[in-house]
Amino acid sequence: KGVFDTINYLARQSLPFRHRDSGGIFNHQSSINDGNFRNLIRLLTSRDEFFRKAAESSPKNVTYLSGTMQNEIIVIMNEIALRKLLQKVKKSEFFTILADESSDASGKEQMSIGLRFIDIDDGNIVEAFLMLIEIGDVTANGLTDSLLSGAETVKLRMEKCRGIGLDGARVMSGEKSGVSARVRQQFPLVTYVHCFCHRLNLVLGESCKVKQITLCLGTINSIYNFLNSPKKQVEFGKSIEKTTTETAKRKLKNTCETRWVERHEAVNTFFELLEPTIDVLSVIAGWSNSDNAMKAQSFLNTVLTFDFIISLVTLKFVFAFTLPLSRLPQSPSIDYSTAILSANDIIEKLETIKQNRKENFENLFKEASVVASRFEIDI
Repeated sequence: KGVFDTINYLARQSLPFRHRDSGGIFNHQSSINDGNFRNLIRLLTSRDEFFRKAAESSPKNVTYLSGTMQNEIIVIMNEIALRKLLQKVKKSEFFTILADESSDASGKEQMSIGLRFIDIDDGNIVEAFLMLIEIGDVTANGLTDSLLSGAETVKLRMEKCRGIGLDGARVMSGEKSGVSARVRQQFPLVTYVHCFCHRLNLVLGESCKVKQITLCLGTINSIYNFLNSPKKQVEFGKSIEKTTTETAKRKLKNTCETRWVERHEAVNTFFELLEPTIDVLSVIAGWSNSDNAMKAQSFLNTVLTFDFIISLVTLKFVFAFTLPLSRLPQSPSIDYSTAILSANDIIEKLETIKQNRKENFENLFKEASVVASRFEIDI
């Protein structure tokens, strides 16, 4: 049980199992890191005498501690979890497939497949991960074959599928030869749904094509990348301690192009850490390293302008309305009618802002002017 609990814990936490783990597990040198699995086993056996005696006295071929055995147990656990999931899907009868293709850190193309269905036992909507498939052919035909063969492997009855959620890329959403079209050719009752989070992100991204707004977001991202090194982070920490005591944040955030929620967090964090950011850029601008000093000075020349400040204030103001809507489609229990009502509510609020644009702009201008005056920026 201790071995299974250890493997289950590491797998659930997505932690690596092994590292320099040759030799006996109980006669290692304390200075050598031989991986999470062995260290956890030693921790458990140090507190459970029965487990320790069983582990030490068992024949070498039935200790269940080898790397091969760890892999076999993981496979068994996956089979059990998969069987339970498919039993629930079968009981629910109908389901929707959620699929997305991307490349991992090593460059391998993979397709992540999930299921959405109603749990008959409690009536709740469930979104569950099904499998990860390595992709060799990234064409629409290849992706469709991989998706359907993966479903067939786990005996998922595609004739019971009533929806497929994909992104809007042509290879996925093409009306005549995309993945959605090819799946519907074989299973006509399947309805294609373009991921609402993706659609919302595209719409919001398109609305940010105003030059000053684009420059502001690009500058935030560039400064994040510039400061994202150990030496500069240490200096940034000093600037935070020196300039403010009202925030627990210690690092800027990246303005992810595909996740609007993260853009909102990046803008809010940058606004909150504006003073220490300006301070650390001023410090780096004085470094002897000419390349870093020139980049820091260039960022200062951009940030210390009223165009940047009012763009930052405007982004923060608008994002406060769009953030709840960006988070809403990520809820497993969300339904279409609730999403539409929420979207219409946001549209009405933005229309109200538009109708009172003079008053709202005056308020934004005043807020930006207050911020600008703190840093002696000309208006």
